[in-house]
Amino acid sequence: MSTPSSAQPPAAPLAAPAVSPIASLPTSTSQTLKAEILSEALPYLRRFHGKTIVVKYGGNAMVDKALQAAFAHDVVMLKLVGMNPIV
Repeated sequence: MSTPSSAQPPAAPLAAPAVSPIASLPTSTSQTLKAEILSEALPYLRRFHGKTIVVKYGGNAMVDKALQAAFAHDVVMLKLVGMNPIV
């Protein structure tokens, strides 16, 4: 007959910050930063629009809740800008 284990349950993962670093910037800085990021991304968005993109999902992204959410957000963004992500 086995005895009950006295092991503690695993600790809950840390929650993601409620506010993104970009959102905490002053509005004009935030808008400028977003514009810079989009202007850098635009050539890639045009190049890969309508293309199928294979995305590897593994490692820490599978076990960390914040990374799982960020990964899902990124895959949705790929679809919204016209790419066809395959995970």
